[in-house]
Amino acid sequence: MSKQYLSFFAFLVLSIGITFSQRDSTGYKNQIKFSPVRLLDPINPGIELSYERAFNRFSSQISGAYLTPILPNLSFDQFKGVRFVFEEKFFFAPGYKGMFRAQRYFKPYVAAQFLVNSTSYRNEGYFRDSTLQSTDSLFYKGYLDEYGVKKMAYAFTLKYGFQMQIRHFVLDLGFGIGIRYRDIVHSDRLIPQDVPVTSRHPNIYDWGNREGKIWSANLAVHVKLGYRF
Repeated sequence: MSKQYLSFFAFLVLSIGITFSQRDSTGYKNQIKFSPVRLLDPINPGIELSYERAFNRFSSQISGAYLTPILPNLSFDQFKGVRFVFEEKFFFAPGYKGMFRAQRYFKPYVAAQFLVNSTSYRNEGYFRDSTLQSTDSLFYKGYLDEYGVKKMAYAFTLKYGFQMQIRHFVLDLGFGIGIRYRDIVHSDRLIPQDVPVTSRHPNIYDWGNREGKIWSANLAVHVKLGYRF
């Protein structure tokens, strides 16, 4: 296990310990949640479960996902991976206005989220000689190659969300923006120095498979269904 994973697990254990040391005098403290959106994710599909512990107006959530193809039309072969997320939430009191105003069943919050995502898979793509110019007739053509992809991603995101809490049940929705660092490595390429032939139009798979160490914006959306106790 890498040093990054060990550090992340230590962070989670410390966070859970701090959470359980707090006292909460309101209702249910615990939530177990399932993410249906993860099943449909075109890049990182899988099965994701979350546990959330509330204390006062703060709440700590840990999530883990086993990443594996769910739908038959996934573009990658031998896809597998894991995903870990820690999220700290602050719930607004009834005195706030607008979308920040808490009501009986509507509980808005802001959150900070830290994510670690590790995946590997086989992919097929077209590559071309790196010396070709855009005016060359072969620039948008190339040869087909099958290769391995290993991807590590870390992200920090600030989010707004809300929970609809009715008896034991909870619907948790949120979205946010942050920063992401990706380290993507290709293996088993026929000619490693050649470059991929990309689509003429924006394509999430071109972006998701691009080799290198890359900083980018991170957009996050979640929908979770859960049970409170």
